[in-house]
Amino acid sequence: MRKVKFCLLIGILAWNIGLSGQTLNRPESIVYDGVHNRYLISNYGNGQNGSILAYDPFEDVYSNFNTAHSVGPKGLAIYNNVLYVSESGFINGFDLDSKQRVFNKEVGTFWINDLTVDEDGNLYTGESNTGVIYKVSTTTGQVEQWATGGLEDVNGLLVDQPNNRLLAVFYKHHSPIMAFDLETAEASTLAETIYSSFDGITVDNCGKYYISSQASQKVFGFDQDFLNPPTIVVEDLLKPADIFFNKEMEVLCIPEIDDNQIVFVDVFKTCQSPMLLFPEDSQTVVSLDEVLFSWEPILNVDYYRFELATDPEFNGMLVVDGTGVPEFLIEFLSPSTNYFWRVRAYKNNQPTDYSNVWSFTTGSTSRINNNESKNEFKIFPNPARESINLSWGDEVPVLLQVYNSTGQKVFEFSQFNQSIYSNQRIQLDDLKPGIYHCSVKMQNCKPRTRRMIID
Repeated sequence: MRKVKFCLLIGILAWNIGLSGQTLNRPESIVYDGVHNRYLISNYGNGQNGSILAYDPFEDVYSNFNTAHSVGPKGLAIYNNVLYVSESGFINGFDLDSKQRVFNKEVGTFWINDLTVDEDGNLYTGESNTGVIYKVSTTTGQVEQWATGGLEDVNGLLVDQPNNRLLAVFYKHHSPIMAFDLETAEASTLAETIYSSFDGITVDNCGKYYISSQASQKVFGFDQDFLNPPTIVVEDLLKPADIFFNKEMEVLCIPEIDDNQIVFVDVFKTCQSPMLLFPEDSQTVVSLDEVLFSWEPILNVDYYRFELATDPEFNGMLVVDGTGVPEFLIEFLSPSTNYFWRVRAYKNNQPTDYSNVWSFTTGSTSRINNNESKNEFKIFPNPARESINLSWGDEVPVLLQVYNSTGQKVFEFSQFNQSIYSNQRIQLDDLKPGIYHCSVKMQNCKPRTRRMIID
């Protein structure tokens, strides 16, 4: 039976999954095999036994990936369709399709631990008792003592390829965070910390780093430069081990080695930003009666923050307001005035990056000129039920997309009549009652959006 415990921690929703059927036995590491849509988990056991489990998160099904070889497996890494495992002084490699062993190399002693791999297929593992970091070629099998000296209790390792470095954390009192140049192995200390017994380190899609501390029973979040104090991402953990970030699903995965659980944490992608649609950048808005601002929706956000100002630095802020939908209506703007606007989204009180700053200038009259009206589109009836009529001007639409209130696309239509007729009836199949947003793309214009109600 699957046990799920929900807890809200620093704006992040986490769930603990107790595995059954195939039993967790002191899980140490976890990685995601995207080709086969499964997680692979190392069961350390008592150091003399162990196994590799496979977990299908879509079907909630568990199975043994490999049990025959395993003697205290610890670190895991995937490269070129091979799962590499550090265990008891050896690194073994197993083909992800056949599960057969295709790599076996003796590396150091029983105390080799975490495992990571660079883009060239070089594996790195740390030996905690001697303070040696080994580099192992998956191509030639060559083993070298890559970094030595003052590295006792080295534990978590992460190849940080964009920054051409290997990051290391230590299972010691007041662990530092160190970096090693991937080409020269030159060492530097990125940060000294007051935290102890660091175990694992990983990074998300936005360049934020996560480090697990067994002594603190927490996972901490660090910024890209390790300059600011860390935030607590998840707490009340029982010995979090080698953590992993699934970049495909944007999920932080935390093995609890003494609690026989895996904690999966949804992480909001804060480096994304809304894409503005209307009014277009540098456009002249002739109508002063009302302006409907719109932008592309972001999936599953709580709300958007809309800002309007008379200067690009937003010192002269005129409007700051929140909205749950990807549009904002402002009435009665001043004539012949240059305005600037931007938007950001929020999820669990975490903001995304700001959108680009766009500007527009209002005209001197509230009338809409003929050229603009010819390219406007209308939706009627609104509220609608089973169908809508879409009307347009001189340019025929090429794409209609409908989004629900959470930003999920639920309908798409592109079979527009290319004749002289400037309207078309469109069936709305299986749309439930609610508020939707229609985005219409013309041939030579950016998408325009309208709110639509289905009753």
